[in-house]
Amino acid sequence: MSRAPIATLRNVQLSLGGTPLFSGVDLSLSKGQRTSLVGRNGAGKSTLMRILAQELDADDGDIWRQPGTTLHYLKQEPDFSGFTTALDIVAADVPAGERHRAEAELEMTGLAPDLDPKTLSGGQRRRLALARAFAADPDILLLDEPTNHLDIAAIEALEARLKSFRGAMLVVSHDRRFLETVTTAIAWLRQGVVRAFDQGYKHFEPLAEQVEADEEKALDRLETKLKAEHRWLARGVTARRKRNQGRLRKLQGMRAERMSRRSAMNEGKTTASLVSETSEGASKLVVEAKGVSKAFDTDDGPLSIVNELNLKIMRGDRVG
Repeated sequence: MSRAPIATLRNVQLSLGGTPLFSGVDLSLSKGQRTSLVGRNGAGKSTLMRILAQELDADDGDIWRQPGTTLHYLKQEPDFSGFTTALDIVAADVPAGERHRAEAELEMTGLAPDLDPKTLSGGQRRRLALARAFAADPDILLLDEPTNHLDIAAIEALEARLKSFRGAMLVVSHDRRFLETVTTAIAWLRQGVVRAFDQGYKHFEPLAEQVEADEEKALDRLETKLKAEHRWLARGVTARRKRNQGRLRKLQGMRAERMSRRSAMNEGKTTASLVSETSEGASKLVVEAKGVSKAFDTDDGPLSIVNELNLKIMRGDRVG
C-alpha cells in the first residue's frame, strides 16, 4: 500500500549554463521509505537535493513539504564554521531543553565534547555530521555520500541506524553495497526527469535493463516510421497543400523524438561538458547574495559599506 507523501517535487525545471538540467522532475518522499537517488555523474543529484532542502531555487515547478515537517541535509563536505566544539555542532539542530540527545549521539561517536572541529580528520568530520543529523531526528533526511571517509565498522553501524530510521530518506552514494542494504525505493534521474521504482537498489540493474530494452524497441519502431515518411518526402511532396503541412510537422516531431531517444540511450556513454553561464538558455538566476557584509578600516574606525545584504538578480532584471 502506498504511503502519503510528506514532500513532493512537481514538474521541477532548472537550467545551468546552456543545458537544461531538469526538464520536468517529479519526486515524492514518504515516511518509512528509504530512496536511493541514482544517475550518472553530472545528472544533477546533488542539485536536486539542494532544491529539496530549499538551498537553491528551481526555474519552475512546485516544491511542497507537509507543514511542520523538519528536514536535515547532510552534504558531501559538511561546514562546521562558526562552531568551537564538537558538542556545539551536534546540538545545533536540537530543540532547547533536549541537549541530552546531542550528548548521547556524540558519545556514540567516541569523540570528546570539547574537541576543536578544526583538528578533525575526514572520518571524524563525517561521524560528527552524522551524529548531528541523528540528534536532530528529522522527518526527512537527505544524505549525500554519507559513507565517505568511514571504515567498514562505521558503515555497518550506519546501515543499522538507517534501517531503523522512521522518517523519509533520500540518499546519494557510490557505495553499491550500502545502497543495496539500506534502500527500499529508487529514484533514477535520467535525461532531466526522474523514473521512480518501489523497490530497493538491489533490483536496480534488471529494472534499468528492462527500461533500456523497451526504449530500444521503441526507437526501432520509430526508425521504421521515419523511413516510410522519408520515402514519402522523397517523392517531391510539396508543403503548399494544407493536408501535407500537418504531415511535415509530424515528421519534424518524429525526428526530434528520435534525437531525444538516442540521447537517452547514449547518456551513460557521454561525459558532461562545462558550459558558460552566459550561454543562451542559462538559468534565470544570475546572482544570489545571502548575508554579504563588507567594511574597511579607516582612521576613524571601521567603515561599513554593505551589511547583511540579501539580493537576487534574475536574467532580464535591470537593477540600479
